[in-house]
Amino acid sequence: MFPRLRAQILALAVCLLHGCGAQTTEPMPDIPEVVEYDTVKINYGDDDLLVGGAGLRQNALVGDPSPFAVITKAVVRGTNRTIRDNLQFVRNVTRFPPSSYNDGVWTWEYENADGYIFFAIEETSPNSFRYVFRAGQDSSDSAEVFNGEFTRRDRFFGRQQGFGIIRWNFTNLRRFDPTSPEGEMVIAFRANQENRQVRVGLFGFRELNDDGPADGLYEYVQRGEAGRLKFAALTDWLKDGEPLERTTLDVAWNAQQEGKTKVRLTDGSLEVDEFIIDECWDTSAVTVYTDVTPDVPSFEGGSVDDCAADLTEVELTAPEYEPLTEEPAIPDPLVE
Repeated sequence: MFPRLRAQILALAVCLLHGCGAQTTEPMPDIPEVVEYDTVKINYGDDDLLVGGAGLRQNALVGDPSPFAVITKAVVRGTNRTIRDNLQFVRNVTRFPPSSYNDGVWTWEYENADGYIFFAIEETSPNSFRYVFRAGQDSSDSAEVFNGEFTRRDRFFGRQQGFGIIRWNFTNLRRFDPTSPEGEMVIAFRANQENRQVRVGLFGFRELNDDGPADGLYEYVQRGEAGRLKFAALTDWLKDGEPLERTTLDVAWNAQQEGKTKVRLTDGSLEVDEFIIDECWDTSAVTVYTDVTPDVPSFEGGSVDDCAADLTEVELTAPEYEPLTEEPAIPDPLVE
């Protein structure tokens, strides 16, 4: 996502490998378990299964690749990548002895010509931990890049369990890495047995050289290999610049990656008050059914009977757009 940060992480990893900086040799408790990528990852197919987006129609005809399947996979994949990069760096750092340990706080602090990092884990209660990570060109220039909390539960068939929240400040990251996005991302999550829930809040978030949406909320629920995504944001759906369209999606998919969605488009450059779109796609993300309200016959086709049978009982809604004004809360446990 941001090549210069990756290069800096690699340089710092080499530094850690060669033991630069202070490392404590005093007796201390085991380094706490940090959040694992698989604990917060959302599964929707393999990474190489993402359908190309070039030339997609705004509303697909039956037999065309579904733009909503593409959006869903792209959002899941992009969010996973950001989470993975974040958590992998933390895991890389905590593989090495900390610089110091004092009264329930493990601290890693390293500085060389390639940059400065400060990472700390604080045990706030049994099985609950707080994280903070600062980085910069040097210690005097450092700023907080992320912080978070994690409460650990017993593993389920080897899989990490628990709940927590991680907050990324990309604006601080961009201070010393101009290839970084800007804005903030907050990830609230819960992993309970085979289920995963992840809420991602975006605040003023923009990729480098991107004029796309800056704010939004993603809500994921993963039950085994089946999943659901709710998404709300301001988007340039018509690709005509300001004013932006308010867009909400409710998407469900099964283990075979067949999917269905209900979408609401309002405001922006639309010539009607809103469009409601119902769509289904097959295992190859090809549209098999589309219905638009108000009617747009040239984009409608297929039959609802062509949708995946195991998704027919999933009731989808396209909620009204609500601006994101506060960080997402950690999800409550799913009710079976």
